[in-house]
Amino acid sequence: MSFTSETKIALASAIPDKECCRRAMLAGMLLFSTRTMEKTLLFKTESEEVSTAFTSLIYQTAHITLETKKTGKIYVTELSEDAHSALTFQFGFEKKLIHDFLKCPKCDESFFRGAFLATGFVSPPDKSGRVELSTADA
Repeated sequence: MSFTSETKIALASAIPDKECCRRAMLAGMLLFSTRTMEKTLLFKTESEEVSTAFTSLIYQTAHITLETKKTGKIYVTELSEDAHSALTFQFGFEKKLIHDFLKCPKCDESFFRGAFLATGFVSPPDKSGRVELSTADA
């Protein structure tokens, strides 16, 4: 298992207690997830723990139950257009900027945690320090 995978499993196990921080974490996960041409959103991960954290946050914040499928080594959770629309409406993604999700001093780390869980990479401690987030667009 890679250092990044181990780090993601550790981060996924610490779901924030405060609702604003859970929303910020989920916002990071959603905004850094893959969008398809069919207007669905795919959350992909190699870790069952990260997948469980994602579906738990969706349920805790929006009461939407999602199914995750394992394809090879990848866990894929698909948000249909209806589920994505419900979340977009509830969160106001179309009108808000990232800083609008940061309600308390801990929300910024929760947002970054979610973004990292969605697309992050971190180099092991024995190598030069590097953290990366990849995104499909600006």
